Amino acid sequence: MYLLPEPEGCNWAKAGDKVRVSADRILRLADDSDELAVVMTGDLTDSPVTLYLKAHRSSRVVADRKHKSVCFVILQYNSDLLWNSFEDGEYKDASTLETCLEFERALLDLRPLGHPSRHRSLSSLSSLYGRRFHISADVIDLNLATTYAEEAVAIIPPERTPDLIESLHALARIFRVRYDALQDIVNLRTAIEHQRAAFALQALGSPNPAALQGQAYSLWECYKVQGGEHNLHEAIKILEELLDCRPKDHPRRSDTLDFLAGALWTRYQLQGHASDLHRAIELEQEAFSLRPPGHSDHHHSLDNLGSSLWTRYQLQGDVSDLHEAIDLGRKAMDLRPPGHPDRAASAGNLAGTLWTRYQVEKAPEDLHWAILLQQEALQARSPSDPERHQSLSNLALSLRSRHELQHAPEDLNEAITLQEEAVSLQPAGYLHRAVLLDNLASSLEARYRLRHDVSDLHRAIELQQEVLVLWPPGHPDHPSSVQHLSNCLLHRYQDSQETTTPTGTDDFDEAFRLFSTLASLPAVSSTALCEATQEWVKRAEEFNHVSVLEAYKTSLSALDRHVAALASVVLRHQVMGPLKSLVNDAFSCALRRNNPTEAVQLFEQGRSMLWTQLARFDTPLTELRSQSETGLHLVEKFEQLSSLLQTFAKGRDSRGPLVGSAVSDTDTTERYWKLVGDWESVVEEIRRQEGFERFLLPPLLADLQEAASEGPVIIVNASQYTSDALIMLHDHPPIHVPLSITLSDIEVLAVRFAKTIKDFPASHPMDDVDESSHKEKLRQYRNLLVSDLRYVWRSVVSPVVEELETIYPTGLGGRIWWCPAAKLSTLPLHAAGPYRRGEKNLSALYISSYTPSLSALIRARGKQKVVTTNGTVDQRHFPSLILIGQAAPGLSQGQELQNVDKELMAIRSVLPETMPLDRLVGDLATDEGVVGALRAHNWVHLACHGSQDLTRPFDSSFAMKNGPLTLLRIIQAKFDNPELAFLSACHTAVGDKSTPDEVIHLAAAMQFAGFRSVIGTMWGVDDSFVHHTVTAFYRNMFRGTEKPDFRRSAECLNKATRDVLEVVPIDQRIVFIHIGA
Repeated sequence: MYLLPEPEGCNWAKAGDKVRVSADRILRLADDSDELAVVMTGDLTDSPVTLYLKAHRSSRVVADRKHKSVCFVILQYNSDLLWNSFEDGEYKDASTLETCLEFERALLDLRPLGHPSRHRSLSSLSSLYGRRFHISADVIDLNLATTYAEEAVAIIPPERTPDLIESLHALARIFRVRYDALQDIVNLRTAIEHQRAAFALQALGSPNPAALQGQAYSLWECYKVQGGEHNLHEAIKILEELLDCRPKDHPRRSDTLDFLAGALWTRYQLQGHASDLHRAIELEQEAFSLRPPGHSDHHHSLDNLGSSLWTRYQLQGDVSDLHEAIDLGRKAMDLRPPGHPDRAASAGNLAGTLWTRYQVEKAPEDLHWAILLQQEALQARSPSDPERHQSLSNLALSLRSRHELQHAPEDLNEAITLQEEAVSLQPAGYLHRAVLLDNLASSLEARYRLRHDVSDLHRAIELQQEVLVLWPPGHPDHPSSVQHLSNCLLHRYQDSQETTTPTGTDDFDEAFRLFSTLASLPAVSSTALCEATQEWVKRAEEFNHVSVLEAYKTSLSALDRHVAALASVVLRHQVMGPLKSLVNDAFSCALRRNNPTEAVQLFEQGRSMLWTQLARFDTPLTELRSQSETGLHLVEKFEQLSSLLQTFAKGRDSRGPLVGSAVSDTDTTERYWKLVGDWESVVEEIRRQEGFERFLLPPLLADLQEAASEGPVIIVNASQYTSDALIMLHDHPPIHVPLSITLSDIEVLAVRFAKTIKDFPASHPMDDVDESSHKEKLRQYRNLLVSDLRYVWRSVVSPVVEELETIYPTGLGGRIWWCPAAKLSTLPLHAAGPYRRGEKNLSALYISSYTPSLSALIRARGKQKVVTTNGTVDQRHFPSLILIGQAAPGLSQGQELQNVDKELMAIRSVLPETMPLDRLVGDLATDEGVVGALRAHNWVHLACHGSQDLTRPFDSSFAMKNGPLTLLRIIQAKFDNPELAFLSACHTAVGDKSTPDEVIHLAAAMQFAGFRSVIGTMWGVDDSFVHHTVTAFYRNMFRGTEKPDFRRSAECLNKATRDVLEVVPIDQRIVFIHIGA
């Protein structure tokens, strides 16, 4: 049969309409003729299409089908022609497919086994039946497509590699279709194996984008259904290769970016590699740029980028990420109006970010909108929707939050109803069952506390007992299960004791037995462990249980590890905010149990945990990294495993929005244990290195006593239980001094003192104020201030001094260091005294300094190295001083200071001519300029505005010309052998409101950055008086012929405050404090 041009003058036989003709029909029409011209017509488009063919029949062997191949060489061409017409959309009628199938079946008959082109007919038939399946949804068509594709692969010899690759690709596609249609995972795994076989035969450098896309989809689906990290890793690898095939201008690049970003985000959720999350965000941002407003997928990019930023907020704690995620989520919702198929997903995502922000900022409107969106998302989930349980659970959690906010019982009841349905949708063996059970039990426990219906409590205990089985020891959520079940048992115990016939103590004993198991869990980072041990502490104190001290030790250890694993300094600080009283209470507990050694060790472990972690994860690890190849390897391994454990550091918080996961609890437990084991092995190896024996271990008293080598260190603590002082001595056990003042007394005093300082009148009256009235007001405020200083003396300082006098003689020159905790850190202990004629104040008895922690003081006294220009060490160096002044900071950071130049000139006037001195003032005093100056000089005097942010202490700053120089920037800087910093600015040594135990202030930051002695201010300085104290200080420092020594700075400050007694008012004399060596 040959395709001919339209003939002239021929008698044509019409074979059939609608392109329906068979080979046998053509032969029958030919009858006894040797040749027959045939015309086939069909309405392939609006205009008829006519195909002219000429059939030639051999007269020799009509029945022999092998000779028919000569007659039908054109069948393949016609089939292709019709198929292309169908694929191009010119004619979608099923009859076109039927004609193609007839042609291909005829060809297959003409290509028996062994025919070199038989695989082509098999492949074509497979494609045609596959297409017909898409139209008919008849599984018979799908099975035929599969059979023909499998036979095609089977008969292709290995040497015909291109044909084999093409057929393997086709077979993989068919099995993907089978999976989509039948949801049988075996089909998906088979598709993956056939695709791998094709890739194995494919030459390097010749990727097939369509095949890569298909394989990535198969692996991704297989991971979602079955799990298996290898599936996810392979999918990411293939997607990276696919992305390389799609350059910037490729129309499908944005789809690939989106797909790869989602896979990386999932791997981050699974393994905790921060690099995966950061790369996912970069890819989402590029996809977002390729899908501007108006693009059909713009709403997808809004949603995806928002979800990634939400995740980054959970990692780094930067609230700006959370705000941006919410903004993107709202824009996505605007593009998905009611009725849009993806609106429910957008509503759920936005609700999750709003709920998270509510937990942080407690804005009721966020919770309100989260509930509305979750209700909408739930409404879109049909009873058979596989993700309905997630929407039920998330809405229930928000309703429970609203109940806690508004005390509305109906919200709690509705939450329980929703959670009951969610549990019913996740029967035994399902992934989220344990989380749902835990949430339901917690809600039932909450309703018990509200209504005291013991049936709710019994049900909660039953559910929690099932959860404990699902989350055994070794599972990262096991601590949560212990916490919740123990609490329920204690509730039942208390309820039973209130009856006329109290029952035994079985519930009580079991609760504390469970709590005590927390002490033997792996000491790695875990939010769940931190919260569970906190509850153990609370309950042990409540019942005065014998395990209370062990509870504190376990809790501090858990918090220490958790803080160590968090990704940022800011996030570490946020985590510790709610736990601010833990250290104070632990110290008190140890002393109540007559264990001062444990008290010191617990205090130091928790007291400056944030600074200690900064020291651990900067200086020692940097030192270890530079020691040897072994040290470098250990540091890299430790950092890698800490990053992986970050996944579990966040914990899979059952109180947070529930999201999908392909990881079973068994898989989670196994991976967790493996990571824990690897992490502990690396830590033990680090501890075997010289100088790192106590790496990530709490300090020992014998080591901490080194802080008292040059004078006693007095820890002063106030907790809800007791107030105490503990005198640390170098070669003597600590001495306990009980204090009569209570925590509430100290809090009242601190507020009153702060108000007195704030309202303290200026030394010179305003123009419209009578001078005598002003003097009277000054006298009244001075009396108020002195009264408070007397109270501090009687209640805190005097009992300590009475004890000190028996072991450490008084007299000017003896040094002591104060280490105050809680609100005591806001009081000027150094200025306390009787303030009566003939009696000595503390400053006349001892020279007071402060230290944020015992370890900080030990570091400040560490061996110093002074390197000269030729690289040799010189211990006889002369300090290099820089005077930094910023009187007129930019960006509205405060009014212009009038006496900065005067202060700097006064300092210059008392310095020796040989003193190396530089100045940095005016426009040159920028944030970067100051950091550079601090690196180049080991003594610095800083005269400027200082700002203390009590709620965000890491935003506390010095006001520079171009903007603030923040505390965080100072912490991150590296300085060479700094010695003395004099901070002549406001509020440089004031602790923050959220974690006063951490002493997060500018002066402490300077000490952490390496300055061994720091002079800071506890409140605002008066610009008109500060130069008196500053001048007196430097005059004392440079008096005589001895080279200046930073270790005399505390002595010189003490003398300076006495030197200016007649010219500086009391509030400005006692404002300066000395910190460090």
